[in-house]
Amino acid sequence: ASSAPSAVVGTTEYPLPAGSEPEGITDGAGGTVWFTDALTSRISEMTSAGKISEYELPEGSDPDGITDITQGEEGNLWFTAVGISRIDKMTESGSLTEHQLPSGSEPEEIAAGPLGEVWYTDYGTSKVGLIFGSGIYEEGLPSGSHPWGITKGPGGNFWYTDEGTSKIGE
Repeated sequence: ASSAPSAVVGTTEYPLPAGSEPEGITDGAGGTVWFTDALTSRISEMTSAGKISEYELPEGSDPDGITDITQGEEGNLWFTAVGISRIDKMTESGSLTEHQLPSGSEPEEIAAGPLGEVWYTDYGTSKVGLIFGSGIYEEGLPSGSHPWGITKGPGGNFWYTDEGTSKIGE
């Protein structure tokens, strides 16, 4: 039997403020990680020492559940806002750009592409989409689809999980 590499044996956990519900996480610049908090609608950055910096969203843009997050081009952070059918981009300075999706959308997970675009799964309307520049492009999936996870895979293509049809799509 083989043993696990020593780098994966043992964990360290860092406490979060009371009432937190962390969901998505992505790597950041300079050894930090960024994560979403679905209950407080905050984006937070944590250092390797456990120091947390929280970023409140501007008043009036408080989504009902920020779920996933990814770091895109130039260090911008992109995150899904399920309850208000939106994907937002936050710059390193905290400036927010909103990308409104069609009514009924429930964007779940998000992945950064090589050309500055971001790909996302839309559980609510059974689509996979991408935001490139100021445009939003979506591809409908077969009836009964409920896409969830998404990642860049082999050959630069994007792959998604479909919990509605128990399939993986490319």
